[in-house]
Amino acid sequence: MTKELARLRLGNEQSESRQIKDEPVRENDAVQPDRQLLQLRNDVGLLRGQVDSLMKEQTKLRQDISGSQQFEYSPEQKKVSAQVREAGINSLENVLTKRQEELTTSKQNYLELWKTLGVPDEVLNMEASAVLKDPRLKQYWPFFEAQRELETYQRIVDVIKLRLETEKLERNASQ
Repeated sequence: MTKELARLRLGNEQSESRQIKDEPVRENDAVQPDRQLLQLRNDVGLLRGQVDSLMKEQTKLRQDISGSQQFEYSPEQKKVSAQVREAGINSLENVLTKRQEELTTSKQNYLELWKTLGVPDEVLNMEASAVLKDPRLKQYWPFFEAQRELETYQRIVDVIKLRLETEKLERNASQ
């Protein structure tokens, strides 16, 4: 049952990865950071799935050779697994740093537009989607587009931080 679940998860991740890779990428696409995050998630999931698959295959081969149903990873396997986990953590930390820089830039752009455009309070309190549909408020559209971008980058940074903490907790639990 768990093998079937793992197989379905891996198939789903591969399907999502192919779907994202097949879609054309547009430079000014507002969801570009979301797509990048999904791609990174998929890549991490695929790599983890491949490592797990290889470890399981190696375990099965050792069991077949030894005829024993009990197996413990060798110190070398544990070392390789720890190195793979550390590489993943380092990669996530690098991505987090880059995304935090993008978030800072987005915040600066947002604040600059807020000051420059002098968005009135009654417009400021409106939903971005409503403002972006109203042609009478077109002068404020750049501000609300910047607001959307800022919110997207903030979500991305939050998700990466959570993933990084999860990976570190799993690393510490396995030591």
